[in-house]
Amino acid sequence: MNMEIGKVSGSSSLKPLGSWIIAAALLALALPAGAFQTEWKPSPQTLKQLVDGGYEIKGFGVHSYGPRNVEGVFVLQKAGSVYQCYEFSILKDDLTTARQSLNCFELTAPYDRQPGK
Repeated sequence: MNMEIGKVSGSSSLKPLGSWIIAAALLALALPAGAFQTEWKPSPQTLKQLVDGGYEIKGFGVHSYGPRNVEGVFVLQKAGSVYQCYEFSILKDDLTTARQSLNCFELTAPYDRQPGK
């Protein structure tokens, strides 16, 4: 399937898109190397600790990255506080869990975050 980006009714709208790309590239050059903006702050709390603390699971999704890599995404809420938890599993040939990790993140005001922190 061929798709053309920026074409509407046979006319090209690539010029305005090109201006946005240039503006985004200039903005990226102005940011400190390695820093990025995020609203999701890593949390030491586990999914169980959040549920025991009164958070309700409001949503859940499953993503598969190949035949043996599965990620579950939980969205939890209590009043105005929201968390996302990611449970990543690597499965063995018999589909039992070989390795699993859980990471939770709290929704916060945007802040600059250095990679790995």
